[in-house]
Amino acid sequence: KEQLFSLTDATGNRLAGNFTAAGLPDGFSMFDTEMPGVPPGAEYRAYSGPVGGNTLTVAFSLSETEELERIVLMSFGWGTLIIIGLAVAGGALLASRVQRRLDGIAATMVDVSHGRLDTRIPLTGKGDDIDIVSSQVNAALDRLSALVEGMKQVSANIAHDLKTPLNLLQMILDTASEKNLSGQKV
Repeated sequence: KEQLFSLTDATGNRLAGNFTAAGLPDGFSMFDTEMPGVPPGAEYRAYSGPVGGNTLTVAFSLSETEELERIVLMSFGWGTLIIIGLAVAGGALLASRVQRRLDGIAATMVDVSHGRLDTRIPLTGKGDDIDIVSSQVNAALDRLSALVEGMKQVSANIAHDLKTPLNLLQMILDTASEKNLSGQKV
Protein backbone atom coordinates (compact mmCIF):
# COMPACT_ATOMS: atom_id res chain seq x y z
CA LYS A 1 0.00 0.00 0.00
CA GLU A 2 1.42 3.37 -0.99
CA GLN A 3 -0.98 5.52 1.04
CA LEU A 4 -2.47 4.86 4.42
CA PHE A 5 -4.98 6.85 6.38
CA SER A 6 -6.66 6.42 9.70
CA LEU A 7 -9.29 8.34 11.62
CA THR A 8 -9.35 7.39 15.29
CA ASP A 9 -11.41 8.64 18.17
CA ALA A 10 -9.99 9.97 21.44
CA THR A 11 -9.71 6.45 22.86
CA GLY A 12 -7.70 5.14 19.85
CA ASN A 13 -10.49 3.17 18.16
CA ARG A 14 -10.38 3.29 14.37
CA LEU A 15 -13.39 5.04 12.93
CA ALA A 16 -12.27 4.92 9.29
CA GLY A 17 -9.20 4.13 7.21
CA ASN A 18 -7.09 1.27 6.01
CA PHE A 19 -4.82 0.93 9.08
CA THR A 20 -4.86 1.66 12.78
CA ALA A 21 -2.53 4.49 13.76
CA ALA A 22 -2.16 3.67 17.41
CA GLY A 23 0.65 5.34 19.30
CA LEU A 24 1.82 7.79 16.61
CA PRO A 25 2.59 11.27 17.95
CA ASP A 26 0.99 14.43 16.57
CA GLY A 27 2.96 16.00 13.71
CA PHE A 28 5.35 14.30 11.31
CA SER A 29 6.82 10.94 12.17
CA MET A 30 8.30 7.85 10.56
CA PHE A 31 7.29 4.31 11.28
CA ASP A 32 8.15 0.87 10.01
CA THR A 33 6.71 -1.22 12.78
CA GLU A 34 4.02 -3.72 12.15
CA MET A 35 0.64 -2.19 12.65
CA PRO A 36 -2.70 -3.62 11.71
CA GLY A 37 -3.19 -3.00 7.98
CA VAL A 38 0.48 -2.07 7.32
CA PRO A 39 2.59 -4.40 5.15
CA PRO A 40 5.58 -5.80 7.07
CA GLY A 41 8.98 -4.27 6.33
CA ALA A 42 7.55 -1.13 4.75
CA GLU A 43 8.63 2.31 5.95
CA TYR A 44 6.19 5.19 6.03
CA ARG A 45 6.21 8.90 6.70
CA ALA A 46 3.10 9.96 8.55
CA TYR A 47 1.39 13.11 9.72
CA SER A 48 -1.08 12.97 12.58
CA GLY A 49 -3.23 15.82 13.71
CA PRO A 50 -6.49 16.55 15.50
CA VAL A 51 -9.68 16.89 13.47
CA GLY A 52 -12.57 17.81 15.72
CA GLY A 53 -12.26 15.45 18.69
CA ASN A 54 -10.65 12.74 16.56
CA THR A 55 -7.14 12.17 15.18
CA LEU A 56 -6.49 11.92 11.45
CA THR A 57 -3.30 10.20 10.34
CA VAL A 58 -2.14 10.17 6.73
CA ALA A 59 0.94 8.14 5.75
CA PHE A 60 2.88 7.68 2.52
CA SER A 61 5.19 4.82 1.68
CA LEU A 62 8.87 5.70 1.36
CA SER A 63 9.49 2.88 -1.12
CA GLU A 64 9.36 5.28 -4.09
CA THR A 65 11.64 7.72 -2.28
CA GLU A 66 14.04 4.92 -1.42
CA GLU A 67 14.02 3.72 -5.04
CA LEU A 68 14.64 7.27 -6.24
CA GLU A 69 17.47 7.61 -3.72
CA ARG A 70 19.00 4.37 -4.99
CA ILE A 71 18.74 5.56 -8.61
CA VAL A 72 20.27 8.95 -7.77
CA LEU A 73 23.14 7.36 -5.84
CA MET A 74 23.81 4.90 -8.66
CA SER A 75 23.73 7.76 -11.17
CA PHE A 76 26.17 9.80 -9.10
CA GLY A 77 28.41 6.77 -8.72
CA TRP A 78 28.48 6.02 -12.43
CA GLY A 79 28.79 9.71 -13.26
CA THR A 80 31.76 10.01 -10.93
CA LEU A 81 33.43 6.98 -12.50
CA ILE A 82 32.87 8.37 -15.99
CA ILE A 83 34.23 11.79 -15.01
CA ILE A 84 37.29 10.22 -13.39
CA GLY A 85 37.84 8.07 -16.48
CA LEU A 86 37.56 11.08 -18.78
CA ALA A 87 39.89 13.09 -16.55
CA VAL A 88 42.50 10.32 -16.58
CA ALA A 89 42.20 9.90 -20.35
CA GLY A 90 42.41 13.66 -20.89
CA GLY A 91 45.42 13.90 -18.61
CA ALA A 92 47.16 11.05 -20.42
CA LEU A 93 46.45 12.66 -23.80
CA LEU A 94 47.72 16.03 -22.63
CA ALA A 95 50.80 14.46 -21.06
CA SER A 96 51.62 12.54 -24.24
CA ARG A 97 51.29 15.68 -26.38
CA VAL A 98 53.54 17.66 -24.06
CA GLN A 99 56.01 14.76 -23.90
CA ARG A 100 56.21 14.63 -27.71
CA ARG A 101 57.00 18.34 -27.80
CA LEU A 102 59.62 17.96 -25.08
CA ASP A 103 61.15 15.04 -26.97
CA GLY A 104 61.42 17.30 -30.04
CA ILE A 105 63.19 19.94 -27.96
CA ALA A 106 65.56 17.33 -26.52
CA ALA A 107 66.36 15.97 -30.00
CA THR A 108 67.09 19.48 -31.26
CA MET A 109 69.41 20.16 -28.34
CA VAL A 110 71.26 16.86 -29.00
CA ASP A 111 71.74 17.93 -32.64
CA VAL A 112 73.05 21.32 -31.51
CA SER A 113 75.44 19.67 -29.05
CA HIS A 114 76.83 17.65 -31.98
CA GLY A 115 77.59 20.86 -33.87
CA ARG A 116 74.54 21.10 -36.12
CA LEU A 117 73.78 24.74 -35.34
CA ASP A 118 71.23 25.04 -38.14
CA THR A 119 68.76 22.76 -36.29
CA ARG A 120 65.76 24.51 -34.75
CA ILE A 121 62.99 23.49 -32.36
CA PRO A 122 59.71 23.04 -34.24
CA LEU A 123 56.98 25.51 -33.23
CA THR A 124 53.28 24.61 -33.14
CA GLY A 125 52.04 28.17 -33.50
CA LYS A 126 49.76 27.86 -30.47
CA GLY A 127 51.62 30.55 -28.57
CA ASP A 128 51.69 28.49 -25.40
CA ASP A 129 54.55 28.45 -22.89
CA ILE A 130 56.47 25.74 -24.72
CA ASP A 131 56.21 27.68 -27.99
CA ILE A 132 57.46 30.83 -26.26
CA VAL A 133 60.45 29.05 -24.73
CA SER A 134 61.13 27.22 -28.01
CA SER A 135 61.05 30.51 -29.90
CA GLN A 136 63.51 32.05 -27.45
CA VAL A 137 65.83 29.03 -27.71
CA ASN A 138 65.61 29.24 -31.52
CA ALA A 139 66.52 32.94 -31.37
CA ALA A 140 69.48 32.11 -29.12
CA LEU A 141 70.55 29.40 -31.58
CA ASP A 142 70.31 31.95 -34.41
CA ARG A 143 72.60 34.31 -32.50
CA LEU A 144 74.98 31.47 -31.60
CA SER A 145 75.09 30.32 -35.21
CA ALA A 146 75.81 33.87 -36.38
CA LEU A 147 78.59 34.25 -33.79
CA VAL A 148 80.18 30.93 -34.75
CA GLU A 149 79.96 31.89 -38.43
CA GLY A 150 81.54 35.25 -37.59
CA MET A 151 84.34 33.50 -35.71
CA LYS A 152 84.94 31.24 -38.72
CA GLN A 153 85.11 34.28 -40.99
CA VAL A 154 87.51 36.10 -38.66
CA SER A 155 89.66 32.98 -38.43
CA ALA A 156 89.70 32.67 -42.23
CA ASN A 157 90.60 36.35 -42.58
CA ILE A 158 93.41 36.05 -40.03
CA ALA A 159 94.70 32.94 -41.78
CA HIS A 160 94.60 34.73 -45.12
CA ASP A 161 96.25 37.84 -43.71
CA LEU A 162 99.01 35.76 -42.13
CA LYS A 163 99.50 33.64 -45.23
CA THR A 164 101.29 36.32 -47.26
CA PRO A 165 103.82 37.29 -44.56
CA LEU A 166 104.38 33.65 -43.70
CA ASN A 167 104.95 32.77 -47.35
CA LEU A 168 107.40 35.66 -47.63
CA LEU A 169 109.17 34.53 -44.47
CA GLN A 170 109.26 30.97 -45.81
CA MET A 171 110.84 32.19 -49.04
CA ILE A 172 113.44 34.23 -47.13
CA LEU A 173 114.28 31.25 -44.93
CA ASP A 174 114.53 28.94 -47.94
CA THR A 175 116.83 31.40 -49.71
CA ALA A 176 118.95 31.79 -46.58
CA SER A 177 119.15 28.05 -46.15
CA GLU A 178 120.23 27.57 -49.77
CA LYS A 179 122.88 30.29 -49.44
CA ASN A 180 124.10 28.77 -46.21
CA LEU A 181 124.38 25.33 -47.79
CA SER A 182 126.23 26.72 -50.79
CA GLY A 183 128.63 28.61 -48.54
CA GLN A 184 127.41 32.06 -49.42
CA LYS A 185 127.01 34.76 -46.87
CA VAL A 186 123.52 35.04 -45.55
